[in-house]
Amino acid sequence: MHWLNLGDTCEKYFFIKIKQRKMANFIYIINDATRRRVEGFNEGTKVMIEYYQYLLGQQRYFSDPIDTKVIDFGTSLTLDQWSKLCASYSNDDIKKAIVSIPISRLPGSIC
Repeated sequence: MHWLNLGDTCEKYFFIKIKQRKMANFIYIINDATRRRVEGFNEGTKVMIEYYQYLLGQQRYFSDPIDTKVIDFGTSLTLDQWSKLCASYSNDDIKKAIVSIPISRLPGSIC
């Protein structure tokens, strides 16, 4: 309110309030995966990074050759189907695909 009454001037009070609001949005205390309470900005950051890495999973590297028996076990794509998957697409194609999704398949739907 004080800043609004004085007008849109570039003054120290304004920047102090902005910094105060920014600091209020930081997470200083968080529970980790084992429900242990972790305090501090840097420690909380590490917990959050570990959590999202867990959600996304680990990248796997496979050095073994592909087993062709697995490929022959089931149906596989024809060359025509494969080329359609690898074809370029436009923004309109993406919009059409998204609009064609039934409401029952959207995230948060009950059905």
